[in-house]
Amino acid sequence: MIRYQGSATIQQGKTVVEGECVVDSGGERLAEPDLPWSGRFHDSAPAASLEEGLAWLRLNEEPVLEGAIKITRAGAGAGAGLIDFDGIGSLRELR
Repeated sequence: MIRYQGSATIQQGKTVVEGECVVDSGGERLAEPDLPWSGRFHDSAPAASLEEGLAWLRLNEEPVLEGAIKITRAGAGAGAGLIDFDGIGSLRELR
């Protein structure tokens, strides 16, 4: 299992949120095709609201990776700022 932990950005429509992210993958590399991956994003200052549904994730640590996600839980109330997601397809490396 591969784990990423670090800075990330989620974009959903015009909303862009920066925060910390943990991603788990069943493969040896996060950018491997066709392997399931998922994670949790933490927005320490949740001013913008993300909703369950499709979004775009960028992992900001080198090597920079990005890919489509499906937000499965967007925290509200006491859980505001915690976002769970599943990866859609594979992450790809930006060069």
